Amino acid sequence: VLDASLAWSLPAGAGARAEVSLRVTNLLDERYAAGGYMDWDDDGGLSPRFVPAATRGYSTQLTVAR
Repeated sequence: VLDASLAWSLPAGAGARAEVSLRVTNLLDERYAAGGYMDWDDDGGLSPRFVPAATRGYSTQLTVAR
């Protein structure tokens, strides 16, 4: 799984700075199981159950500091 982050720092006037950042999780949109367990199925047998991981996700942030 590949995650990536980028950040840009810019002057915001009067000595302040602004930073804009972008984070992308699971950049390649890989399909995989984050976990799993065994459970009984309708016929009374054990059956594996998988918990899928999240697909590609994005988040952004804006920070302004003096």
